[in-house]
Amino acid sequence: MTRKQALLRAIDVLSSSSADQEAVQKLKEMVIELPLTHWTDMAVRDAVAQYVEDHGQMPRPDDFRTRSLPPITAIHRLYSLTVGEWLEKNYTIPKVDRSEEIAKQHKQQTELFIREYHRIKPHSREDYDRKRSSGLMSSQTIMIYNNAPTWTQLRLHLGLPKYPATSDIKKLHLCVDIHHDFSPEDELFD
Repeated sequence: MTRKQALLRAIDVLSSSSADQEAVQKLKEMVIELPLTHWTDMAVRDAVAQYVEDHGQMPRPDDFRTRSLPPITAIHRLYSLTVGEWLEKNYTIPKVDRSEEIAKQHKQQTELFIREYHRIKPHSREDYDRKRSSGLMSSQTIMIYNNAPTWTQLRLHLGLPKYPATSDIKKLHLCVDIHHDFSPEDELFD
């Protein structure tokens, strides 16, 4: 039971008696003023427990800037540790292994890349990045996901065919008419 819970229970018990209304009022003021300004080891641990109950999670170091938790300086004064070090030492926060989740995401992005590669038929990395659909990862990101330092190595690693460069230049037919009866001395504008 935290201090706040104890005060709230005492208020409930004393509220039934009309003789203790002044005490009830003072206890209500104390609940509003929690946490108290003098931080002891017990008060710090109680504040953390109350925070967990109110928020459903352990506080992060940045949360110690709120009114309900002791200031960072109080933690340092009491324990000669930073807030992060103190939390790590006193509260077990499970480390989440996301390696499988990340590997799955990399595989999905690589599969999307392969489909897009076959759709575009790019001749270079720049060609792929220029023509890829919005929302898809860039070739550089896919290269990192697949530990391929170059475009060619990525292509070989994924078993993708090499597409030849297509020329975007269209043949231009130029027709020049030469008028032999025109001379530069002729005045065009009279």
